Amino acid sequence: DITEQKELLEELSRSEQNYREIFNSTSDAIFIHDAETGRILDVNQAMLNMYSCVYEDALDVGLEVFSQNVSPYSLDEAKLKRQEAYEKGRCTFEWRSRKRTGEIFWTEVNLHSAMIGNHQRILAVVRDISDRKAAEDELMKYRVHLEELVTERTAQLEAAQEELVQKGRLAVLGQLTATVSHEIRNPLGTVANALYLLKDSLGGEEHAHLARPLLLAERNVERCDSIISDLLDFSRQRKTLLEPLDLDAWLTELLNELSFPDEVKCRWILASQATILADSERLRRAMVNVITNALQSLNETQNPDKTLEIRTRLNDGRCEIQVHDNGPGMSEEIMARIFEPMFSTKNFGVGLGVPIIQNILKGHGGGVKYHSEAGKGTTVSMWLPLKA
Repeated sequence: DITEQKELLEELSRSEQNYREIFNSTSDAIFIHDAETGRILDVNQAMLNMYSCVYEDALDVGLEVFSQNVSPYSLDEAKLKRQEAYEKGRCTFEWRSRKRTGEIFWTEVNLHSAMIGNHQRILAVVRDISDRKAAEDELMKYRVHLEELVTERTAQLEAAQEELVQKGRLAVLGQLTATVSHEIRNPLGTVANALYLLKDSLGGEEHAHLARPLLLAERNVERCDSIISDLLDFSRQRKTLLEPLDLDAWLTELLNELSFPDEVKCRWILASQATILADSERLRRAMVNVITNALQSLNETQNPDKTLEIRTRLNDGRCEIQVHDNGPGMSEEIMARIFEPMFSTKNFGVGLGVPIIQNILKGHGGGVKYHSEAGKGTTVSMWLPLKA
């Protein structure tokens, strides 16, 4: 009997040794937990290596020490996972683990419910997946970057296609303008001369009823001539001849030459005291276009207090001209398209006024910006570099 008992103890010892060798030979960390309390009952050597701890310490501390312990990787979530494994037999998930040194790292955890020595246990097989997660993060960055590149290149291609289409249209416009302007302006000149002679010869009281039709005819001739000028100005690549210009004095002279409706309150605040390099004729064209647009806008409003304000100032090391009207303003949809050639909300003209203003300012090394709100008016800000 003693011999059999001795042999049984030796067999148990060998079995325990074999179990321990297998338990410690795996490269994955293994925890054995009490199924009810979650207390750590045993760990293998891989766990001690992975979590940078010693055996006694691993059994003394709670599971929260080996977790990030911040939702969704807290002790409460760990209990839910253990309960799921207890009820379903197994559970697999990714987890943010913590080494005893405090380092946080990614792990994949496989929980298994098992009977060991007539006791219900939960085996946790833990694999370090830090390298895999790093690779996934890198792939995600590459994917996001690739998507950004695709979006950017697609936008560039669409812009290039739109530019080609626009250039094609403008090329056709230039050819058409060069051909047609001469053919139209000659008859317009003849019509204008004829209207002048008619007005001169029909000046008596008996022809007073013809004054208004003649005036309308003159205005439409001027309108047609203005459209031709816009087309020529936009389609030609004119060289900007820059000369020193006292902006405030020049603008004062220009405003004195123009006429403004009596119902519009005009306020000029010309205080830049700046000298700029400018092509006075080209800049005049831009200013007249802006002022004309403002007056047309004021003509469309029912506001009895119609105001046009023009001011000059120095701002951010450059000279700025602001033209503000309290007309009806523009919607966001219209604002998004005002720089498009051939876009117009009016029933006359060809929609080149604002693009011409933009081209003239760019030719001076400056720019133009529109700020407008429906019902609140419009402010046009033009800026020009100062004379060095």
